[in-house]
Amino acid sequence: MKKVLHFLDEHFEEVMLVILLAVMTASIFYQVVMRYVFNSAPSWTEELCRYSFIWCAYFGVSLGVKRNAHISVMAAVDLLPKKGQKVMHVVANLIFLAFAILIFVLGWKVTGQIKMLGRKSPAMEIPMWYVYGALPIGFLCIIFRLLQVLFHQIRTFGKEEEG
Repeated sequence: MKKVLHFLDEHFEEVMLVILLAVMTASIFYQVVMRYVFNSAPSWTEELCRYSFIWCAYFGVSLGVKRNAHISVMAAVDLLPKKGQKVMHVVANLIFLAFAILIFVLGWKVTGQIKMLGRKSPAMEIPMWYVYGALPIGFLCIIFRLLQVLFHQIRTFGKEEEG
């Protein structure tokens, strides 16, 4: 069980992105074949691709947090001493965490409202809360990764960086 949890901690977003990108690729390929070979394009493939892309976006943000790969403006931070830079990184991640928690809560509420309305997608007729659920689930992953990053930043705050 520990190995499974470790694998998920290390590779969850990557696995989800690979699965979703494979679904997108397969559905687009199927649509192209149906359109140009059989002259009959199913509408559900576009919808499946669109919804998979939405989920990819949120898992991609979570992966970016994990890898510290997001774009940031460093001009002012680079002028600070090393300790000041570390403080600014922690503060920036705390602000990001507050934003992520807010979006998670609001996304959860909207997803619940969509579920209560019972709306379904036009082509596939799946419940729309599956699609809207990407927001709270994605931001829950983002929150988890931000907490990991913040824990590491705080734990290593007084220590010199290895180089």
